[in-house]
Amino acid sequence: MQNPSRPPFRGALGVLGALAVVAAGCAAPHAQYQTRLPAQLDVGPIESVAVANFDGLQQTGTLVADKLTEGLVAAEHYQVLERRKFDLLLAEREFARAGHVDEATATSLRMLGADALIFGVVDVFSVDDQTGVTKVETKVASGEYEVVKEKGEDGKIREVKKEIMTTVLVDRGHVIRSGTMGVTFRLANVHTGRIVAIRSETSHFSERAWADERSKLTTKDAVLGELAFRVTQRFLQQIQPSDVVRTVAFEKNDDPNTDVGIKYAQAGLWDKAAGALRSAAVASPAVASAHYNLGLTYEALGRYDEAAATIERAIGIAPEDKYIRALAQVRRSADDAQSLEAQSRRY
Repeated sequence: MQNPSRPPFRGALGVLGALAVVAAGCAAPHAQYQTRLPAQLDVGPIESVAVANFDGLQQTGTLVADKLTEGLVAAEHYQVLERRKFDLLLAEREFARAGHVDEATATSLRMLGADALIFGVVDVFSVDDQTGVTKVETKVASGEYEVVKEKGEDGKIREVKKEIMTTVLVDRGHVIRSGTMGVTFRLANVHTGRIVAIRSETSHFSERAWADERSKLTTKDAVLGELAFRVTQRFLQQIQPSDVVRTVAFEKNDDPNTDVGIKYAQAGLWDKAAGALRSAAVASPAVASAHYNLGLTYEALGRYDEAAATIERAIGIAPEDKYIRALAQVRRSADDAQSLEAQSRRY
C-alpha cells in the first residue's frame, strides 16, 4: 500500500514535529511525524451520528455527551447532527440503561438524517480529597552557637558567631485529590436497530499537594472534565480514525548526507530527508544504518513498500533486532493504511 493522504500537524504536537528533538549525550537523534490510525472497530457504513445525553448524576451525563460531540466534530470523520434538532425527541426516551433504541425513536432519527445514535450511562464517578501527614526534614535553631570564619563584602575574612541549625523531622499535612469515571458507550445503527459498538471505559486521576498549597490542585470541576475527555477519547479511537505522533530514532554514520537528512526530518521536511538519506544509502551500500534510516523516512512518507524493501536490505547486512522490529512496524503501518482506506470508502 502506497502513500495514503496525511493530515497536517495541528496543535502542540505539530510544533514539536517541526523542531529538532535530540536526546542529550550520545543518544540517537530523533524526529517526529504524524500519522492516522484506522478505527479499531468496524461499525459499518455510518455517515452521520447523533449523540444523546448520557444517563448520569450531577450533570455528568451531559458532560460526557458534550466531550463526545467535541471529539466527533474535531475529527471530521462523521457528520454530527446538531443537538437542538433531536433534544426534545430524545428527552422523551429512556434507553441509556436499556441498551437499545426503540423503533419509534429510530424512525424519527432516520427522518432527521441520522445513521447512528451514540448513547450510554456514566456508571461511576467520584472526585474526593484525602488528607494525611508526611514527615519532612527541616532546619531548626538549636540554641547553641559556634564561631566560623566568613568573607565579608570587603573581601576580608572575619570570625563571626552563628547559631547551629539542626535537622529534624516535622509533620506536614498533604492533600491527595483523586477522581474516577467509568462510562458505558453504545453506538446503534438506526437503520438496522443493531448495537454495533459497546464499550466500557474507565479513567483515573490523582494529584497531590501540601495542605497549605491546596489552591494549586486542579479544581474538582476540571478533574471531571479531564476524566470525561479521557474516556470519550478512548471510545472515539474505537469508532473513528485517530491521529497519533510517532517518534523515530535514526542511526548516525560517517556519511555527511546522513546528518543532512536527519536535520531535514527533524524540521518536518520528510521529502527532503528522503533525498539526502537516499544519497547516503547509494554512497554507502554496505552500511546497514544508511538503509535503515532511509526506510524509516519512507515509512514516515507513507511509502510502505519502499520502506519494507529498504529495511530488508539493512537486515541483510546486519540482522539486528532493531531492524527486524522496524520491518514489523512498517508492515503494521501498511495494514493500517489499507484498513483506513477501506473505512474511508464506506463513508
